[in-house]
Amino acid sequence: MMMTAEVGCIADSFIRLLPLFYEKFHCRKRSDLTSLQMHILESLVQCRENISMTQLSLKMDICKQQLTTLICKLEEKKFVEKKQDEKDRRIIKLIITEKGVEVVKEHWHDICTKLQSLDKDELADLEYAASKMVKIMQKIN
Repeated sequence: MMMTAEVGCIADSFIRLLPLFYEKFHCRKRSDLTSLQMHILESLVQCRENISMTQLSLKMDICKQQLTTLICKLEEKKFVEKKQDEKDRRIIKLIITEKGVEVVKEHWHDICTKLQSLDKDELADLEYAASKMVKIMQKIN
């Protein structure tokens, strides 16, 4: 398949978007968490049920060895707890603690505060663009 100029332009924008997003919205001052650790906590908050290490590693597309190291650090900081599955003791379930939920809430509050610096039209444009991106990205295999 041949890459069109339009597809190349979109790919270039994606490559620039993620680092820009982290630059503008990630702040380590409160919790001393890396962006990947924060992403893990945000993923755990979004899970309806406790998730296993394997499920989270697949969801986040990181190897279990790397995830294990990250979870151990989050556990040391009391953001996450590990619990053996009652039906299958080989499975370790992850539980976000109240402290973990609180740091995610603080992060979202920081993002909202930064977004409030935009004017009404910019906020409307950003909301439209973000919701469209989510909708379209869910269609990509």
